Order: sequence, then C-alpha cells, then structure tokens
Amino acid sequence: MTDATSLKTSQTNTSNFVSGSSSGASSVFTTSLDNLSGTAGNDTFTGDNTGATPTVTVGDQINGLGGTNTFNYFVSQTAPSIVLPQMTNIQNVTLLGSPGSQ
Repeated sequence: MTDATSLKTSQTNTSNFVSGSSSGASSVFTTSLDNLSGTAGNDTFTGDNTGATPTVTVGDQINGLGGTNTFNYFVSQTAPSIVLPQMTNIQNVTLLGSPGSQ
C-alpha cells in the first residue's frame, strides 16, 4: 500500500471482517462448484481450504459486482498448492493461515 486511501480501505476491510459488519453481502464457498455474485455494496467472500475437504476449487467463480469486495481465504501451509477461483471485481484478497501455521 502506497497511499493513505489504500491504507484506510485496507483497515476498513479488516475491521469489517473481524467485526462481521459490511454494507454488502457475505458469501461462503461450499464443497460443490460455486458461482457466487455480490451486490452493489462491499461484499465479502470466504473460502476455507484448511480441512480435508477444500471449499475453493479451480472451477469456482466469484463476481463482486459493485463496491469494494474482499475474498478471505483460509489456507494451510501444509497444502501442496494454493488454488484460486476465477475472480471478477474483487479488490482485496486476504490469505489467512490455518491455526498453528506461522
């Protein structure tokens, strides 16, 4: 981040993620093939690949539509690779390690 606006946006998104508040929708990936769409607001999409059955796969798609949208992705450091969905209109991607991974 190189400017105050980017820093403020990041802080707001982090705060919204931690508190669970947002002016948009929250969507969660499933173990099935997902095609998730957001709203005109600030949407949050969450995927978790820390367990034995990953929720994010190569065939998944997310489209944030309007607003400033965030993809929160829980991954394990022991995973052989990080798989990303096809993303459109996603402004922030946050990779979060599984508990105990540093």
